[in-house]
Amino acid sequence: LVIPKITKVDLKNNAESFSKDMISAMSKHKMGLQVTIQKPEDLIKNNAKLYRTEFGGGFAIKPDGEIIAVFNPIDAPSGSAYPMLQLAIDQGGKKLDAFNTYLPKVYETVGMKPVARVKWNDAFAPEGWSKETFKKYNNGEPDLVLFVYDKNYFGGDKIDDLPLFTEYDDAQKIQTQALK
Repeated sequence: LVIPKITKVDLKNNAESFSKDMISAMSKHKMGLQVTIQKPEDLIKNNAKLYRTEFGGGFAIKPDGEIIAVFNPIDAPSGSAYPMLQLAIDQGGKKLDAFNTYLPKVYETVGMKPVARVKWNDAFAPEGWSKETFKKYNNGEPDLVLFVYDKNYFGGDKIDDLPLFTEYDDAQKIQTQALK
């Protein structure tokens, strides 16, 4: 793994550049639409802690421990997301959500345990979503998986066996309970 230098940056002075860099990085990834772009005003409103890597990537942590906006430019060294996630956990990250693509395997590797799923709903698909691009993941309709950090978990649960909900709030209740 490549361990990048990661720096916590001031929210108010860096929210704009963080968001712009995230948009730029994700627009160059074939599967970049699976990552929710964070607008500067949302980062500020959520009082997120921002972290940047020497390779131009970053992540944010909301006060409730939700890890959001994990991104890397397309030319960042392979494997550099793992140290970012480990630092996010070390800095208070304890939960996150991700589409059931290749991301769950990445998140499980650092101790994020899947606890619930939300069934795909076209009405909530990211703008510009291509079912053809994501075809190998449930025919382009991957469920949303909710995770919690568990220091003793490093993969193995079958995501398809998790409780499946049609409403995000119902799955989030399971996630909140799992945090306890």
